[in-house]
Amino acid sequence: MSTVMAKKKNGPRSRSAYQTHVAVAFPNDSSKNIIDLTERKLVRLASSHVDENIRKIAARMLHDYMNGKIAVAWEDGVLPVYVFLRA
Repeated sequence: MSTVMAKKKNGPRSRSAYQTHVAVAFPNDSSKNIIDLTERKLVRLASSHVDENIRKIAARMLHDYMNGKIAVAWEDGVLPVYVFLRA
């Protein structure tokens, strides 16, 4: 499939796959050597965004993400999108 076809099929925005926190995906000690890039991006967003409301939302998303309550995907690589996980 060409790039043009992929853009038409997926629409103007692209979204990564949803992922859970590494501690949820690998509950044993095997997750020690895995770097969770979504966690790092949420920390950076919560600490350095110019809008205080965005920082608060990102901090709450980070808390829920690390506790395994939500899964996060990134739209266009910069906008976090989440879904709730079953309890």
